[in-house]
Amino acid sequence: MSFMIRISIQILPLVVFLPWFWGALALVIGVGLYARRRGATGPTSATGVTRTRWLLELAGLVVAPLAMLALGLYIWPAAAARSPYETQALYALDGLCVIHVALAAFLTWRHKQRLIPTVGVTLLSTWWAFGALVTASMAVTKTWL
Repeated sequence: MSFMIRISIQILPLVVFLPWFWGALALVIGVGLYARRRGATGPTSATGVTRTRWLLELAGLVVAPLAMLALGLYIWPAAAARSPYETQALYALDGLCVIHVALAAFLTWRHKQRLIPTVGVTLLSTWWAFGALVTASMAVTKTWL
C-alpha cells in the first residue's frame, strides 16, 4: 500500500492536465465563494463545531483516496493479461472520486465560518484524490507511465 501512496503523490504534477480535476476545483471554490457570500448562518452551518471535530470531519477526506488506492491494489492483475473486472473497477474508482468531490463541497459549505483553511484542505485533498484516481486506474489497467 505504501507503494501506491508514494506513486499517487509522485503523479500529482500530471494531474493538472485532467479537465475533470479543474472542474472539481471550480466546484469546490464556487461553493466556497457562495458560502462566503451567504455568511455563517443557515441550517447546515457548523458554527458551534469545535476545532477537534472540524479536523475529524476534514480527516474524512482521506478515506476516498485511500479506498481508491486499495481497490487499485486489489484489482491489479498479476498476469500480463488484463483483469476481467477492469470496467467495473474503473467505474467504482470514478464513483469514489465523485463521492470525494461531493464530500469536499459539502464540508466547504458546512464549515463556512472557517472558510480559508477549509477550502485549502479540501483543494489539497481533491488534488490527491485525483492523483489516487490516476494511480489506481494505472494499476487496474496495468498501464504504468
